[in-house]
Formats: sequence, structure tokens, C-alpha cells
Amino acid sequence: MEIFRRNAKTSESKLQVELATLTYELPKLIGLGKELSRIGGGARGTGTGTRGSGETLLEYRRRNIKDRINHLKKQLKEIEHVRKIKSKQRNELYIPKLSILGYTSAGKSTLLKALSADEKIYVSKKLFSTLSTLSRRVQFPSGLSAIFSDTVGFIRKLPVELIESFKSTLDEINYTDAIIELIDASEENFEDKMLVVDNIVSDILRENIPRFVVFNKIDKLNFDKIQHIKMLYPEAILVSAKSKESVHEFLLQLEKKLLDFKVIKSKKIFVEYHNIWKIEKLKNNIGIKRQNQVDNGYEIEIIAKENYLNKILKEILNT
Repeated sequence: MEIFRRNAKTSESKLQVELATLTYELPKLIGLGKELSRIGGGARGTGTGTRGSGETLLEYRRRNIKDRINHLKKQLKEIEHVRKIKSKQRNELYIPKLSILGYTSAGKSTLLKALSADEKIYVSKKLFSTLSTLSRRVQFPSGLSAIFSDTVGFIRKLPVELIESFKSTLDEINYTDAIIELIDASEENFEDKMLVVDNIVSDILRENIPRFVVFNKIDKLNFDKIQHIKMLYPEAILVSAKSKESVHEFLLQLEKKLLDFKVIKSKKIFVEYHNIWKIEKLKNNIGIKRQNQVDNGYEIEIIAKENYLNKILKEILNT
């Protein structure tokens, strides 16, 4: 909890850590002994937090903590409400949303930084350096854009109070189109850590969202180790977030998987020359796999988020 407290940068994460700490401390107060069992004298005050007649210091402390917990929960509910509104607005976008999940220090922030080319993204080797969701727009080689979000890392035996307090943040993965489960391939016990992530995610997810296993830090592995992972996890994607070439290949493979799982869909269309401007207008919301010039126009194979493909086609073809 102290590590979480030091890394809490946003107002929401600070509230979440305080809530987790107080929730953890509340049942412990009963064991503090006689020091908190002294009777308070005098009349009950009118101000918040004042001790009343006959109220022990223990009761006074517990009452104050309960009041603060209720206040924190109310504040977090308001933040959660705003987040759901923003998530709904993102759902109205044509582009898919992808969440990067994983054990702490798996390289989630490093991957997001490499994908988005945003040098301002903070990367640290310390535990739980990211406690709030960080999102960036990323473009696939086809031109299709997607929103990638980095989330709080997981750890074995994470205090239940922290899990409960951060559930509102983690709940955002339920509004995503696919999950990237990032694994540190250089860890000897990475399979144990995969199990930890699976257990926590399974407890949070409300829907059957596609999940893709991605092994990071393959630059630290020899050839035999890489082949061993490929044999055990033939459907997984291997990447080194530090290598631009590896990141490009990662995006190619991920786009193919999104097509296979119908998160996005491709469609071949014919666009007349005088309507090609419509393709340009939507270029931030679609990808182009192929484009061939033919008589009177272009044969184009476009890629788009499945839910909005027909809407996009209607706009392009005006039918």
C-alpha cells in the first residue's frame, strides 16, 4: 500500500489508495488495546469529528474513519460516472479500443510509448508506476487507428482492499473491444504470473471479450527460449517493446487477429473517381488493405470496426 501511495499521481488514484488504506485499517483498530479505550468526557460537540460524552477514543476513531470512507466512496462514484460517460462517447467512435493488461513491470507503459511514439509517457522499472488508465491513439500499418490503454499492473497476493478500490478503474476493460495480456517473457516464472492476471481479470470481466497473449522483452531471450515459447503458445504474439521493427510486426499480427476475431472487418468496395474524397475524409477511421486503380475508379479493400462498417460504407457509397 505504501508503494501504491508513493506512485499515486492522479486525484482518483490518490482517493483509491486512501480508501484502500482506511478499509484495511478499520478492522485493525479493535486490537490497539487500552490506549484507544479511554472514555471521552464533556458534551457532544456539534462539529464533525468531535467526540461525544461517553464515547471512547476507539469509537471516535472508527466513526471518523467510517465517515471518511463513505466520503471517498461518494467521490469515486462521481469520478466513475464521468468515466462511464467518456467510455460511452468512445464507443461511438469508429475505431476499436484495446486494453493492455499484465503483471506489474511487464512493460505495458513501454509498449504504449513505443506504439504511440509519445516520449512523454512515463516508464519506470519500479512496481506499480502506473495507477491510472493512460490512453493513446495508435495507427496500424493499414492506416486503421485504435485507442490503446495502459492499466494498473497486477501482483500476486495483492491486498483485497486495493483490488476493491481499483475495481472502478479496472472496470473500464469491460468497455474495450479486445484485451492484450502482456507477459514478461524473460521472467522464469511467467506462467505463475499469467495465472495471477487471469484470476483477477476473470473476476472483473462481465463480457466475453477477446484476449490476446503477447510476450514482451524477447530481446532478452536466446533462440531456443523463443522457439520454446512459440511451441507452448502458438497463438501468442512475440514482441520487444524497445525494437521499432518488432513493434511494426506486432501491429501487423495484432491487426490480423482482430480480423480473425471479427473485432474489425474487411470489405471490398468500388469507389468512383469523383467519390475518392470520401475515403480521404474517413481515413482516420478506416484502414486500407489494398487499393487498385481500374476503369472509372478504384477497387479498395477497407478495414473498419465491425459495428460501424455498414455505417461507414453507407457514407462512402451514399446508398
